[in-house]
Amino acid sequence: SAVRLNPADREPGLAFLGTQNGRQRATRQQGASAQWVGVRADHGVVNSGRWAFCVWNESGGNLRVGWSCADSSIKLGTDPWGFGYGGTATKSHAGQFTKYGQTYGQGDAITCLVDLDRRAILYMKNGREIPGDAFRIDGSLAGWPLFPHFYTKEATFSVSFDGSGGAPPLQGGFQWLSTAATCGCLVASPRAAPPAAYAEVDRSQSQGGSAGGGKFVLTSYGWRTEREAGTSAS
Repeated sequence: SAVRLNPADREPGLAFLGTQNGRQRATRQQGASAQWVGVRADHGVVNSGRWAFCVWNESGGNLRVGWSCADSSIKLGTDPWGFGYGGTATKSHAGQFTKYGQTYGQGDAITCLVDLDRRAILYMKNGREIPGDAFRIDGSLAGWPLFPHFYTKEATFSVSFDGSGGAPPLQGGFQWLSTAATCGCLVASPRAAPPAAYAEVDRSQSQGGSAGGGKFVLTSYGWRTEREAGTSAS
């Protein structure tokens, strides 16, 4: 089944911007009372397998992405049940913020990986794996589904759960989250939204614009969109 951003599992002030180039887009509303706002996906993964989704920071600004349990705080990484990686090269878990990886910003694609067999969370930036595990998942969370989680301050972001929209190719036996249903590892969120609530998530937007940038191509600097690499026909 399709994996989407969950209208029933978001903070007030998180606005959906429809779907463009196969990517679901969202942002913090102007005038939102909270400085940061969060949202989870409506499906997560459990038990086994290596799963991935891809997030693009479209506008620049602060963004934190990763995985969390359904009942964890929507403020990603502030409790023991959430794991986040932010654009300031910081990872966060249980309220502890530590240096990790590289900074990321406008135009960067961050692939969020969970290896349920090794109980590890890893990340890729523009198709290159950031060395080392970002997190090891405590054994006490075995059997708890983990859901894609997004927490934004200024950033407009877009997400692909199935690899569409020009996501960099996966490596190392990882598969897109949307395919987890085939092995019984995909779990629906306990916060179910009525079908009508998905209208703003699914609203189609014209091709092009700030989202997209075409497929990824391998350059001497790593994976870049065709637009960034200057190879697109347009």
